Amino acid sequence: MRPAQRARGKLKGNWLTANAVQCTQLAFGLTVLIGELAALHVLGLGADRVVPVGALWTGGWLYGVVLLGMLVLDWLLVSPVLAGQALYYRRLARSGGTAAAPADGDGRAARAMLEKTQEIRLPAEKKGGYPPARLPGREEKQPEGGRPEQPPYTLVFTFYRQGYGRALRWRLGLFIRRLGWGALCYAPSALIAGYRELLRRGGSDTPLADLTMLLCTLLGLMALLGGFVALEMLMLRYLPAQYLLADPEERHLFRRARQIMRGRMGEAIWLYLGFAGWFAACFAVLPYFYAAPLFQTMRAQAFLRFLRQAPPEKEGRSPGRSAMHRAAKRGRRRRPQPAMMRRQPGLRRGELPKNGL
Repeated sequence: MRPAQRARGKLKGNWLTANAVQCTQLAFGLTVLIGELAALHVLGLGADRVVPVGALWTGGWLYGVVLLGMLVLDWLLVSPVLAGQALYYRRLARSGGTAAAPADGDGRAARAMLEKTQEIRLPAEKKGGYPPARLPGREEKQPEGGRPEQPPYTLVFTFYRQGYGRALRWRLGLFIRRLGWGALCYAPSALIAGYRELLRRGGSDTPLADLTMLLCTLLGLMALLGGFVALEMLMLRYLPAQYLLADPEERHLFRRARQIMRGRMGEAIWLYLGFAGWFAACFAVLPYFYAAPLFQTMRAQAFLRFLRQAPPEKEGRSPGRSAMHRAAKRGRRRRPQPAMMRRQPGLRRGELPKNGL
């Protein structure tokens, strides 16, 4: 079954609640944006005014204060909503939705295969090694009647009541990592743009200089696009962190997220590329209310699949192969030798003592 088909099965009966969650997240974001525009209008700065970065220290500091204040407000107000949104879709992805019915030609074969698999009992279950609900890869039991569970809408406000600081630390850590990786990914385009500006200020009107500036412009745009793609691919490593916020025992969210995504980057990239058309269609506003809940549910399902297949988290850092090799070599060096193999003082190499030993 395709991921989109499974996601639609989970969303059956939950479309209205999922769209309400999406509208809540949009409403909080728009509230911060409207507050910023209102503050700029009251202070007489104007939203259409362009303030260079250098002007922030020479009279344009008020604009910087408003921008910083809105960033802090967005961090304090929107972060718990984003964490609650991830919690809602995680609950929705874990719910026992109704699967789509197979085609008529494959229905009998699928039912026969299901009956055979239901008769199989693993040896671990007979011996008590695994509880039935703890078997790796086993899905949760579906609710009675085969109807999907409906996670409550109030889950989106969960982190305002509990885990508020945890949600703030998660988003701040995500912002710092995006800022650091972004500086690294956009550094080539910034260097090319700086070199082009240096040529422009040089005042050279030769055809070679014009051609060099044109090439710098093209290479700068390509480097900018490549930096954006590289940054988004790097940030995919931290994707599971938002779904781990609901687990209080998870202390190191970003380290655990990288461990879960190890070897899964290609599948995550294909998931995003498969929705590229829907992302473009969302500019028409109306497809957003269909594509956004579907994409969020697919992403939560992918996280749960990655989590089941990921190795357990290690408490400490295991020594590397070279360190283990050096430790074993030191152990071989310090291994005590038998008395007959020890060289007595005063004897040369290969010379036997008088007693023959």
